[in-house]
Amino acid sequence: MPPSNSPVLSAPATDAFFSAIVSSSNDAIVSKDLNGTITSWNPSAERIFGYLAEEAIGEPIQLLFPPDRLDEEARIIERIKAGERVEHFETIRKRKDGTLINVSLTISPIRNANGRIVGASKIARDITDRVKERERLNVAELASARLAALVAGSDDAIIGKDLNGIVTSWNRGAERIFGYVEKEMIGRSIVILLPPDRLNEEQHILARLQRSERVEHFETVRIRKDRRPISVSLTISPIRDGTGKIVGASKIARDITAIQEARRELEQHAALLETRVRERTARLEESLRSPDLSIACKNGPASPSCRSGASSSRSECCLA
Repeated sequence: MPPSNSPVLSAPATDAFFSAIVSSSNDAIVSKDLNGTITSWNPSAERIFGYLAEEAIGEPIQLLFPPDRLDEEARIIERIKAGERVEHFETIRKRKDGTLINVSLTISPIRNANGRIVGASKIARDITDRVKERERLNVAELASARLAALVAGSDDAIIGKDLNGIVTSWNRGAERIFGYVEKEMIGRSIVILLPPDRLNEEQHILARLQRSERVEHFETVRIRKDRRPISVSLTISPIRDGTGKIVGASKIARDITAIQEARRELEQHAALLETRVRERTARLEESLRSPDLSIACKNGPASPSCRSGASSSRSECCLA
């Protein structure tokens, strides 16, 4: 084997080399004895925890522990005494100013020349920003999951489409109302639901969305898979990407066929009632114009005409 060209460092040079690595590390590198007393403290430990080396060395490592985490040190020391290494242990530590930070710890046994464990070296990385981002993502994922559950379980049709009118999402409410299952609609044009005489509505809706307008409670007619027309109320909102650009639309469609039918029945009943009132009013006016009724009413409600039923009610005798 050819001789190595790498220089061999002397013991003092090796110590200086490793000391330089520790001093220049962005992570806090701390050593302690088996009683938890701090024996070394690098510049990044000063930056992360706020204590100068002269303030920390000789102090118990519990100086950095929040009250509810003090029990962690005993468990760590037990593992170190057993020769175990603790890797990527995420926990919380306390800075000099009292603020709490999230850290990831890697702790290894320190052995003397005889191989006996005499202490531990601890590398601490500040992961506060990472934890906050993870929590933010977890909250966002939870909110997204809740929203997805609400969409999936809604009785209304909730549909996503792009600016070309191509369906991108289709919930169970849409399946129930329109009769198409999700796989039949994803990737197809939304105009499949429009009657021929309503095709122009889609262009008007997309034009309003591109102007950032929201369409609310728009009552119209759509066609089910079985070609049966249904009355729907639509609320349509723009969908934006991360930059705020409008990339599509979300549509909520509610089947109001039964409501429309009830409305028509009410209108028919109202019209019938109005007709009957007009007819009764006309008969009453005609009766009041009758000479016999006029004489009977002039004679008063006790007249024979009223008693005999010439009028349909006693009050009609007294109206003249």
